[in-house]
Amino acid sequence: MEAAHSAKLAIGLARDSMNLELRPYIAVETVNMRHVLDAQGRVVERWLQIEWENVGNTPATHLMVTANCLVSDGSLPDDFAFPERPGRNEGGALGREKKVWSNAPSIPLNEWQLVLDGKKVLHLWGIARYQGSTSTERFETKYYVTITLWNSQEADDPGINFTTWIGAMFNEYITLTPTLTS
Repeated sequence: MEAAHSAKLAIGLARDSMNLELRPYIAVETVNMRHVLDAQGRVVERWLQIEWENVGNTPATHLMVTANCLVSDGSLPDDFAFPERPGRNEGGALGREKKVWSNAPSIPLNEWQLVLDGKKVLHLWGIARYQGSTSTERFETKYYVTITLWNSQEADDPGINFTTWIGAMFNEYITLTPTLTS
């Protein structure tokens, strides 16, 4: 009787291990700063882009990624809701070791200048929701950073650089409750 129970336990552990190994994991590869130049080579528009990668062993399906940002006077409140960007979500499937990008909204140059001068804080966050190719279980990856600008005095300088600082309150992998999809 005990041997049968032990065998069932071992089978369950092996199945759980296989399910963890053979699933997609969407992670943030990097953050990019994008811009549009005018005829004189100065930046006239600037935005941030999150580069997501499937670092798991199977394709991600029903993938939705989104990015959003906020320029504020300081830290976000503990109960900040991290709103998604309505109507600007990219979706589809993503194979193993493949990448997809989500763009945050364009930020006016005067706000970039306030961040560069240290008077404001730039917050960037994103969400990836997806499922595995053999399951209806939904997964979610959340990402949050603050951005520090450097290497320039002017926000319209195309050579401006930045550093991301990971925020603890929003960075996590979570498993959503299973849902039916069409």
